[in-house]
Amino acid sequence: MKKLLAVCALTALSIGTFSPLSQAAGGDLTRVYGSGRVETSVAISKASFPEAEKAIIASDSGYADALSGGPLSIQINGPILLSSTSVKDSVSRELKRLKVKEVIILGGTKAVSQKVENVLKNDYTVTRLSGDNRYETGKEINEYQNSLDKSTRTRLGYATGMGYADALVAGPYIGKEGSLLLHNPALTLENPDMVFGGEKALPKIKNAKKRFSGLNRYDTAVKIAESYRLTGPYTPGQTVIIASGQNYPDALAAAPLVNAYRSVLLLTNTDYLAPETKEYLESPSVKNIFILGGTNAVSDKVKDEMVKLKEIKTVKEIRENYTGTTTTKEEAVDSSEDNKKIEVTKEINPSETTVNIEEQNK
Repeated sequence: MKKLLAVCALTALSIGTFSPLSQAAGGDLTRVYGSGRVETSVAISKASFPEAEKAIIASDSGYADALSGGPLSIQINGPILLSSTSVKDSVSRELKRLKVKEVIILGGTKAVSQKVENVLKNDYTVTRLSGDNRYETGKEINEYQNSLDKSTRTRLGYATGMGYADALVAGPYIGKEGSLLLHNPALTLENPDMVFGGEKALPKIKNAKKRFSGLNRYDTAVKIAESYRLTGPYTPGQTVIIASGQNYPDALAAAPLVNAYRSVLLLTNTDYLAPETKEYLESPSVKNIFILGGTNAVSDKVKDEMVKLKEIKTVKEIRENYTGTTTTKEEAVDSSEDNKKIEVTKEINPSETTVNIEEQNK
């Protein structure tokens, strides 16, 4: 058997001039994750931005505010970082790396504590957007987006506020040109422009001009992805981002990463690749894959199935640690061998880290 090549190309992540990460011929698969949900949001930020003037802080224990904040993160070109009762070292270091000037907190003090706001005010201008509940907070976020530039906010979409899956995928789709409101299922809404989710999720929304709905959450995500070329903010490139369809934390920060790579966000079951997602990935136009979250979110079994499906040549990991340091590793896959083998060079934990970045979506 041939000996496999293993090259440690990432020494991440104090990113220089940003464009999508370089990809090898045959395609790459990169898992971006952290020691916990907060660290995963930091790892996603590092994979998305070299710098950012503004950053969003949302609750690490609930999904509603971050879902409404997905389009805002694209509008301000800044990350979504998670927190609740304290500012973790990894978040503090990331804000400094990004050279952030303003922090936008989503939700009231039960979502993100006053202590967090006070700590952030020592170094940044802080704006808090909050309402009496998730629906009112979403309206506040929408108003803030309009205050920044109403002329470009031409779309207003709705998704259920009682679940996360549809809104998770809708945020990146609508983010370039609009806002996403979480709809209270107790209220009736007539003739909205755009709805994400079926009638079971949003039974009292009637006569929507455009409704994205599939047989399940995975199919709905595919329906949204397929619409990018016709009515979306851009024609997707060669990259697809995969997140768990069974839990939300790892994908809450996904919107700016999806936008940065001109990609689409799809969902999968933790233990097997959702058939609807698999069918989308079978397209020859898909070359590279990002997985958001560790193996508890998207298992190695699912990863290995995607590696085989797309004949992936390089498998990478970017892992953010509790300490605020980043561990990376890269594996080369020789799919020409019947008994293929993957050799890992080493894990590195640099004090100063840099990712070499080149444009892929041409």
